[in-house]
Amino acid sequence: MTRWTRVATPLAFLLYLVLGLAIHRHYGLSWDETPSRKNGLMAYDYVTGANRQLLDYADRDYGTALELPLVVAEKLFRCSSPRSVFLLRHLLTFLFFFGATVAFYALARRRFPPGLALGGVALLILSPRIFADSFYNTKDIGLLGAMVVAVLTQERFLAAPSAGRTVLHASACAFAIDLRLPGLILVPLTLLFWSLDTWLVAAHREAWRRRLGFLGLYLLLTAAFVTLFWPYLWTDPIGNFVESYRNLGHFLRWKDTVLYLGRTVPAPELPWHYPLVWIAITTPLAYLVLALVGVGRAAFVLARPAPDRYQAVRSELMAIAWFSLPLAAVILGGSVLYDGWRQLYFLYPALVVLAMSGIETLWRLGVRLDGWKRITLAVVGGGCLLANVASVALFMIQNHPHQNLYFNRLAGGMERAKKDFELDYWGLTFRKGLEHIARTDPSPEIPIFFAYGSRDTIDILPPSDRARFRPLEEVRGAKYVLTNYRWASEDYDAALTKVYEITIGGTAVMSVYRLY
Repeated sequence: MTRWTRVATPLAFLLYLVLGLAIHRHYGLSWDETPSRKNGLMAYDYVTGANRQLLDYADRDYGTALELPLVVAEKLFRCSSPRSVFLLRHLLTFLFFFGATVAFYALARRRFPPGLALGGVALLILSPRIFADSFYNTKDIGLLGAMVVAVLTQERFLAAPSAGRTVLHASACAFAIDLRLPGLILVPLTLLFWSLDTWLVAAHREAWRRRLGFLGLYLLLTAAFVTLFWPYLWTDPIGNFVESYRNLGHFLRWKDTVLYLGRTVPAPELPWHYPLVWIAITTPLAYLVLALVGVGRAAFVLARPAPDRYQAVRSELMAIAWFSLPLAAVILGGSVLYDGWRQLYFLYPALVVLAMSGIETLWRLGVRLDGWKRITLAVVGGGCLLANVASVALFMIQNHPHQNLYFNRLAGGMERAKKDFELDYWGLTFRKGLEHIARTDPSPEIPIFFAYGSRDTIDILPPSDRARFRPLEEVRGAKYVLTNYRWASEDYDAALTKVYEITIGGTAVMSVYRLY
């Protein structure tokens, strides 16, 4: 590690930490935050003996590995209002993701030089939807972070298994599984690369008996920790786990419609290509291209008759498996997805690893070229990457705190995206509309109607403002209507007075109408 990277790396992480601490209070309250917190509360009451209704609770099969600690934190900090609860959750969710970026750097350093590893962390952070969700999405960003940590422990476990590394990897896998069941992919990933390493690496092949013993211990400990970390499994570990797994594959509690490619489609009937399209239109284009280059490098190296070809691309193969196996399981298994590809955000770090491999590949190609060819590659390749990263960063700054509404050029612009895809499906933009009303309307009571969204959105407001709002179940009697255009592609009646709106790319993504 050079002197520059020894200074730049901790400084970069420090700046990112300071940024997160400064802006974590800016984000709205998502549709899922109140139910997610309730899952944690039910588990907390069950564990402490205050309430034994967890076994009869509708969402009992949701893992609470992260939700339960968040509830413990709000109890320890004695949060006295809904706002203080959710702001604390936003802070801790960010800190969890921050820890995951540090783990990702450690994972990347096992394969890449310090500068490129730090660049990979930048790509992980500079993805607008991931960045925004890292402040409030405990489920999907939680699994993303848990996957990064578990893959890091996996790599250390497979490289040199020991009792300590086995326990650490088993606990990391169990935490990911108990956070969201797609974390189960970690077990076959570990088995797959244990087999490949033991078969293809001479030093590991000679120690296969010892490695097999640690593998068996890993499987036993993982099963034990999964049960330990998930209170719902305590009464019937196998039966309750099987029930949860079945519900994962065919989640039918949410049967509403989704706007996809300009059509309104019931969520259980979305086509197989739904996640592929969403990944393609919401990931910065340069990252996608570089990831494809990384895949190409792995294929090229494996095609050569070289004895060390597996080890040369092992990191790429791990990333390809990490990304493709869960995606294939979702597509082939017909799993119900909706709200974009947030349920698959845990694949994104693997895409970043492949993009880092793509950067390295282009760099090495440039070194081998001469004269104008090298200059052309540097100008075109480097220029396109820097331009894309700069445009992404500019979008994130200009549209803060609504980075969750990012689309790349493949979506055809924001106006086109509004007609073809869901925008603010969680109602996060409503916070700004509510704050505008609170500033401009001094009425002691303000009846409001959310055209789409949760009445709990007001819980992110200061107690004095929250007490003034009265959310209604229907538009009749409301003084203001707030809409984020979900299930409504056109504006409200032109006769109503629009008093506030949020625009992105010149397109309204949330509007407030006054009725009287």
